[in-house]
Amino acid sequence: MYVPVSVMGPPDSGKSTFIQSLRCSSQTSPGGSLHSRNKKIEWHCIDSDRLLDHPNGRLVVAEIPSFDDTLEGDKETLRQIAAWLAHCYGMGVKFGGAIYLHDISLPRLTSSVRRNLDLFRSICGRVGLSAVVLSTTKWCCINNATGEQRERQLKDGLWKDIIASRSSVRQFDGTPESAWKILNFILDRVQNTYSAEALRIQKEVVDLNYRVQETDAGRLLHSMLVDIRTLYRGCIRSWKVQFQDNDLTGELEVFTEYEKCLTKDIKALELGFRGRLRLLMRNAVSVNYENGLLWLVADLRERPVRLKARCYGPFRNKGLRYFSQSLAVCVYICLLGYVI
Repeated sequence: MYVPVSVMGPPDSGKSTFIQSLRCSSQTSPGGSLHSRNKKIEWHCIDSDRLLDHPNGRLVVAEIPSFDDTLEGDKETLRQIAAWLAHCYGMGVKFGGAIYLHDISLPRLTSSVRRNLDLFRSICGRVGLSAVVLSTTKWCCINNATGEQRERQLKDGLWKDIIASRSSVRQFDGTPESAWKILNFILDRVQNTYSAEALRIQKEVVDLNYRVQETDAGRLLHSMLVDIRTLYRGCIRSWKVQFQDNDLTGELEVFTEYEKCLTKDIKALELGFRGRLRLLMRNAVSVNYENGLLWLVADLRERPVRLKARCYGPFRNKGLRYFSQSLAVCVYICLLGYVI
């Protein structure tokens, strides 16, 4: 039986460097990928004398592509992650852990860094975070004093809740010895743990039969993409009004094309009325009846505001249709409460 370990992180955080450090000091099999094109999940089977003392010594290290770093879009990236993790969980393979890399040389935390971490947190879930190792990289690009200060800031700020969920923090200095210290730590923990906790997205996809857009990570990604699209649309409108220079035509075309890609991903992640109803039913029955009803009540409280905006807008028929959908949800909950 092998132990799967995923290596994740924002773009340019050092994922390929980490895996290459392992390959330089071990015999690796080519493994494979979930897609023939680049920037897809790639896994490597690692055999080394360093693993002889571990009964769980067969490692499969997977390099997970970052969000904001693929031509196919973030929706496709999330689909790949969900498919790979669900495959491991469905085969009964004990999940080794996830190594999340962060570039310590970054002078500030960009929106991409925060977005990747938020999605990573949603994929793992609070229980699954105990199998995470947070690792800082690129120490050679910064002096130790500044790096230590930034690491303390991460521990007290951005990483605080993750560390509170029993995650560990390690430093990767780019050497094979440093990479193997992190892997040996994961193997020791797997050996001493009776049963590894599954990640949230594994339980959602396999146990609850959720689609990607119905998972917590899928809903979070949908919300993020909507915000990004709003920002891009504002930039496009502003540029069209303020600038009439033909030299900016290329930039506008790039922005417009990316906005179309965002819209495509957003539509793919939208649940629709049937999807929302199915998700509400699963939360109410399969997971937790009380939490499912609380979520429904919160959703229904927001609906009158949206309904009012639609009814007084130019498309009254959509407002009426939305009202009928809300009424259907109320009837469904009454029937659900009667059945349960």
